[in-house]
Amino acid sequence: MEDPYEPMQVDIQDNVDGENEKEAIISDITEMEFDALIANYEGSAKISRLIYVADHCPPFKLEALSASTNASKPIEINKKWLDTTKRSAAIKTETLENDLKSFKSNSIKESIRRGYNDLGDHQLSCGEISLSLQSFIRARDYCTSPRHIINMCISVIKTSIQQKSWTNVLSYASKAESIPELEDICKTDQYKNVKTFLNCTSGLAQLAQKRYQVAARRFLEANYEDCSFNEILTANNIAIYGGICSLVSFDRKELHSKVICSSSFKLFLQAEPVLRDIISQFYEAKYAACLSSLEKLKNGLLLDIYLSSHINTLYTMIRNKALKQYCSPYVLADLRRMAVAFNTTVPDLENELTALILDGFIDARIDSHNKVLHARDIDHRTSAFEKALSVGKDYQRRMKALMLRSIVLKNKIVVKTSSAENENNN
Repeated sequence: MEDPYEPMQVDIQDNVDGENEKEAIISDITEMEFDALIANYEGSAKISRLIYVADHCPPFKLEALSASTNASKPIEINKKWLDTTKRSAAIKTETLENDLKSFKSNSIKESIRRGYNDLGDHQLSCGEISLSLQSFIRARDYCTSPRHIINMCISVIKTSIQQKSWTNVLSYASKAESIPELEDICKTDQYKNVKTFLNCTSGLAQLAQKRYQVAARRFLEANYEDCSFNEILTANNIAIYGGICSLVSFDRKELHSKVICSSSFKLFLQAEPVLRDIISQFYEAKYAACLSSLEKLKNGLLLDIYLSSHINTLYTMIRNKALKQYCSPYVLADLRRMAVAFNTTVPDLENELTALILDGFIDARIDSHNKVLHARDIDHRTSAFEKALSVGKDYQRRMKALMLRSIVLKNKIVVKTSSAENENNN
């Protein structure tokens, strides 16, 4: 059968999320409950996560495969059923394509848009994700109202997430958010969760591309009451992704104002009380308890389909940030006490601090003999005076230039070049 619609370039890009860390195999399940790993998920998201758990956690493999079978539609797989289903799908595809041809011949935009959407939905139900994405994107040229554009963007985003095409997700989320009427449309019941959907899917794409601060800000803008897209993300996911990215990205002031005291994100954290306590412990500088609790969560997070490849990086960043925050108030820090605070040994702590000092992350020196960390002596008073003098000189220069210009204009002084000079310049 020939392609019934014109060829076009589809802006689908390869997966560029940078997920190049080696995937972990989890054998220790003492701190995990199987039901908690897949609770609240629906549809294909539940099945894909169950398969991921089966592939990465041998102790849960049988249970995960059994649950994925139960989550699928119970059918008796046989050749007769397979042939019948394929034939039925092919007939429906042909019908939808013929309808689309008819709509195009009549040049009715609304009918063509609906035709592409129906074809995309059918292709998606058949597992043809790439073809489905093409159909949804082709509907873009036939959208005649802001609501149509929003629906098209949502369909493209959902399909792109299944392909892990994060550039596509960000592009179409931006298209939807740039619609001037979006605020008014989101006040209706049908579209009330659109802003939260766009924030969370954009946050997921930013997380995949290792832009953790932007991802944190996106997740923090989500509204708990509008979180109704469990086929992609649950409230627990938003709490975990937003909370961990916030630990990595925000300073103590931002962590307190935007996370701990946030009336909206606090509702998400209630779904993950352990993470809520971890954030509070980090803010209160209880680093040993914070890092210990994080370690208990690690195996469960390594089985998260979107977060697993980032966990080692995120955990390292959180620990390094904690070390820096611990050292920042002190001119001298006792490495023995610091080792106790971080539940580690003095030699291991020295190695960690040495690496951070060499990388320029901590500005200090280590007295290995006396086991003391010396902050570099910075004369803040002198630095402040030098900065003030520099700003003053710049201000003086600008004022002189403005006064000179004002005097020149007031006296109508104009400098003209001679015609001979103009000819030479030409």
